[in-house]
Amino acid sequence: MNAYYDCISGPIGQKRDFKRFKNLFHPSANFTYSYWNKEQTKASTMVFKTADEFIEKLDYLDKKGFYECEVANTINEFGSVIQVFSTYTFRAEDKSIESKTGITSYEIFFDGDRYWILSMFWTIESERFKIPKKYLKG
Repeated sequence: MNAYYDCISGPIGQKRDFKRFKNLFHPSANFTYSYWNKEQTKASTMVFKTADEFIEKLDYLDKKGFYECEVANTINEFGSVIQVFSTYTFRAEDKSIESKTGITSYEIFFDGDRYWILSMFWTIESERFKIPKKYLKG
């Protein structure tokens, strides 16, 4: 998880290491963002089918000075199957994005030699949906 957060975080003007980022993910990995409507009564998803599609949406990171870091995580594993529930915070150095906290669920595959992220599914905290305390403990 540290490698993921390291790849996308950095100051204004620092290019992100998207080659390293892509290497963390299995070639068939999925990226899904869930968000609520303004009234917080209906959730929708935005799906990126490839790492390149997701990276296209991250072209602002070096312009804003974006930082994301893990606050806590919960790991479940059995054999080659690992699931990580990672609570994170993010902020923009230029203050153009409001700082928030969220949770990402990672599905990870261990092939005997290395770990591959198979999927990333995340959402941010809202007024209606606060992160439970059990996910804020490290």
